[in-house]
Amino acid sequence: MRLRLLLNKPVRPLTGDYLSTAMVELSPEDVLPTLPLNICILLDVSGSMRDGGKLEATKEACIKIVEELASQDALSLVTFSDMAKVIIPPQILKDEATKQNAIQKIRSLQVEGLTILQKGLEMAYEELKKLKGLERASFLLLASDGYPTDHLGCVVEPSIYPTYYQKIKDAFENSGISCSALGVGDASDFDQNFLEKLSDHGNGQLLYAKEPGELIERFSEEFLRVKQTVISDLSLEFTEVKGKIRRFARVTPDI
Repeated sequence: MRLRLLLNKPVRPLTGDYLSTAMVELSPEDVLPTLPLNICILLDVSGSMRDGGKLEATKEACIKIVEELASQDALSLVTFSDMAKVIIPPQILKDEATKQNAIQKIRSLQVEGLTILQKGLEMAYEELKKLKGLERASFLLLASDGYPTDHLGCVVEPSIYPTYYQKIKDAFENSGISCSALGVGDASDFDQNFLEKLSDHGNGQLLYAKEPGELIERFSEEFLRVKQTVISDLSLEFTEVKGKIRRFARVTPDI
């Protein structure tokens, strides 16, 4: 890898505090191959997904991803409603028969029950960890059209949200699993701020699909982004910094 450091100011004061911005640029010496993927789709199949054909459109978007995955990529699919279910256990899509079997399971999904996201997250991360490794880039793609609920059907209080954020953050920091969320339907149907913070803590993106017809496009955009990954679990260590690092921001690439 090639390392370059650029400062936004050519000079600094001799005394006193000052603020400076540094850009750290890492670039490969040669073209790097993309990493095989380890993707888990976490899909909301609660009763509200029946409205406007949202579940059917989401299923078609999932099938589109399966069709585009390579033979070395891994896929799992977990649904959540009243409970979480592993619909497709982690498997390498090694041949067309394996893909078609996964597609058949996706087509058979039906709407049911509540929106107990917490159980879905726990199960999805367990499935992802089964094929997690430095040789794979691991991602969780969450699609939901509603507010998270508890087992009684009551909407989870915002004061509980930090427990969700911490789970997402721990999975990224400890296991390198990124998370992106897709809000399905009208923005009034789901908690935009909640999904956005989930994505932020998982080093991912928040996507919207107001109309069912937009789902395939949004899923495809996110799939294109994640499949361009060439390095997994990259970390930077700064030493001998005579001052305080105030903030980090990734500008590009968006991975």
